[in-house]
This record gives sequence, C-alpha cells and structure tokens, in this order.
Amino acid sequence: MKAIKFQVIYKGKIYEFEDGLKAYLFQVAVFNDFDKRYGNKALTDYISRTFSCIRKDCNETPIEDFSLFMVRHWKKVKDMDVYELLDYFYDQRS
Repeated sequence: MKAIKFQVIYKGKIYEFEDGLKAYLFQVAVFNDFDKRYGNKALTDYISRTFSCIRKDCNETPIEDFSLFMVRHWKKVKDMDVYELLDYFYDQRS
C-alpha cells in the first residue's frame, strides 16, 4: 500500500497527518477555536487523544459528535483514561 499524507496549511504553518481522521480532527478543533483557547500543544494533544479514543472504542463511535464533545469538554476529559472518557461520553449522550 502506498503511503498517503494529508497536509493542512493553517496560519502559514504546514501540518502533516498520516491519517485523514487526524486531519478532520484538526479541522473540527480549529473551526471551534480550540487552538485559540488552549494553544498549539493542547491542539496536538486533542488530536492524538481523540484519535486514540475513536480507534479503541468497541462501539461505532459517532466521530463528529465525539470530536465536538472533546472540544467542548477538554478541561474535564484531557486527563481521563481512554475507557473512562468513552464511558463519560456515552453517559452524557443518554
């Protein structure tokens, strides 16, 4: 399989992602001013953490809902264990 890279140019800086989902998560965060509220380090943490949770979830994670949930609840969820975070997400939805 050939390697695919996704590039995003934002504020004059090039961000490269090896997965389209990570590029999508970047877009969700930026469109919701995540980087302005929490900074670039938190932005990369958000992408990594959200991506990891989606990949490890045994349910069919509603990606858009989950990514927005992560943006909106970042301060509360950023240090949670993956499965604790997923449980919290699904509890909030019910």
